[in-house]
Amino acid sequence: MYSLNGEYEKSKQVFERALTINEVLLDEEPDNPIYQINQAETFEKYAKLLAKLGRSEEAEDYSTKSEEIYRKLAEEGNEDS
Repeated sequence: MYSLNGEYEKSKQVFERALTINEVLLDEEPDNPIYQINQAETFEKYAKLLAKLGRSEEAEDYSTKSEEIYRKLAEEGNEDS
């Protein structure tokens, strides 16, 4: 992973590409839980990178998005029980 080598800007570009791909997948299958989990995980990791880059407000936004997806999935899982 790029961030392990201190190449944060390159990592940022990779995450932005992943976010774009996730959006395309979710546009095609918005109820796919695997795509939703992948999006949440990507948001979470991207938030950590942004925090390292000193972009705390943007990091908080992505962290919140991640939490919202996890919360929604948990609620849907409880409804199926």
